[in-house]
Amino acid sequence: KMNGVSLIGLATATGRTAKAVGEQFGFEFCSTDYRELLRRDDINTVLIATRHDTHAAMVAEALQAGKSVYVEKPLAISEEGLNEVVSAVRQTNGRVLAGFNRRFSSLSMELKSFLADVGTLAINYRINAGEIPKESWIQQDEGGGRIVGEVCHFVDYLQFLTDAEPVEVFAYRSSQGADTLSVVIKLSDGSVGSINYFATGDRSFPKERVEAFGGGRVAVLDDFRQLELWRDGKRKTSKRMAQDKGFDQELAAFVDSLRSGGEMPISWRSELLTTLACLRIEESLRSGKPEAVNLEFEI
Repeated sequence: KMNGVSLIGLATATGRTAKAVGEQFGFEFCSTDYRELLRRDDINTVLIATRHDTHAAMVAEALQAGKSVYVEKPLAISEEGLNEVVSAVRQTNGRVLAGFNRRFSSLSMELKSFLADVGTLAINYRINAGEIPKESWIQQDEGGGRIVGEVCHFVDYLQFLTDAEPVEVFAYRSSQGADTLSVVIKLSDGSVGSINYFATGDRSFPKERVEAFGGGRVAVLDDFRQLELWRDGKRKTSKRMAQDKGFDQELAAFVDSLRSGGEMPISWRSELLTTLACLRIEESLRSGKPEAVNLEFEI
């Protein structure tokens, strides 16, 4: 729906899907080979929305082909994959944006503005995630599990609210199931965030709630539909008729940055730290100990 964006080529796993989706959205051609898109000189940007285990390699290939990249989360599902992407960015000076959309929501922007001058924050992010069967691709090697596949959203959001970096994580898993866990993240500015990711609740209950405390203020964001701002004993409420998780705004910001030649809407360092923090959360679950989050490769 964005003006000035030409939909040239579409690649999916099967020809029937490619043809149907290509016709629906007006792509000029469709294929079952994504490398056909990378070889085209009339394509300068690719959007990768494939299964998680393919992201890192496809991002690296697209960068080597001279394309700008929007990749749905996660950026990678392993440290090896993350290093592959970092190497490609370093070699090509390429531009990559991962699909961490929640920070672009209009209510997120209002929340951050409200807390902008309070200093360190204490944040609780609760997710009523719902159960996904073990047989689902998300739970298999191709999905990489729900920590790198979805908890990455919430790690990114903590960075967004604090403008700080994750430096240490500690995670504990409930005996009720592998996808019910609590994570504590220490941030570089002294802020602390907790991510409570629960798969054992009722799906009819709202999925996400963010509570942020600091400087005598409280902000509560309910499912990206309502924001409550508390200060000096007074409450201000903002509501949206429809849930706004920032998808459209992130894509628009991505396109604007390409047109202007400016910085990506999320810093490259932040994208890497989000992915690395999720890998360290998995390590913490295995070790039972806090794990440091350190970028050991050149950016």
